[in-house]
Amino acid sequence: MRARKFMTYLEEAELIVRLLGAELKLVESHYAHDFNEYNHKCEGLSYDRIAHHLWNIDDSVLIVEHKGETRWIRFVFGNDFGELINDYSVGREKHYIDMVIDEVTRNYYEMGFTDMMCVMQGEDIYRSELE
Repeated sequence: MRARKFMTYLEEAELIVRLLGAELKLVESHYAHDFNEYNHKCEGLSYDRIAHHLWNIDDSVLIVEHKGETRWIRFVFGNDFGELINDYSVGREKHYIDMVIDEVTRNYYEMGFTDMMCVMQGEDIYRSELE
């Protein structure tokens, strides 16, 4: 059974942030149309707090970095589950950072409940009695 049918938008965002944060440095989040509006540095923040900042505006961007390469990932809240990531940047030459973003954005919504709970580290997500 897929846990996605039980997750809220905020939990979905946190799952993505945790998957990205396991491999990449999370730099900052901000409003998608203005880098200076609702800007929050990620250093020292928990995954759920970073997700909360993304969720507080319906069109936000998360900046990630790996070995000097930076990319942005755009979150548009209000879409169906699995469509939260609206767009993301890719370098001219594929780097490790691009492969991580591709993997996360293409596959996070297909995770099984057990795998999802491991990533979320047992954080509260509704669990049906069937599991």
